Amino acid sequence: MKGIHSKLSGSVEIAATSNGVATGKTAFPSQDRKAFNGLALAIVRAKKGATGTITLKVAGDGLADATTTITSK
Repeated sequence: MKGIHSKLSGSVEIAATSNGVATGKTAFPSQDRKAFNGLALAIVRAKKGATGTITLKVAGDGLADATTTITSK
């Protein structure tokens, strides 16, 4: 399993991360998660009352970095 690290910018927080392993011991709101079968999930939420651009960047050892931008209204 490859380790993945999530980095957020904007008025946002990680609500949860997961990789589908029911026996995993990593806390759901962790920014670091090991991929399982090449997959991992990050759920983000804007802080109460916040609007604007949210950027999520994900990086991992031996993996290409990925970035997505979301607009919170």
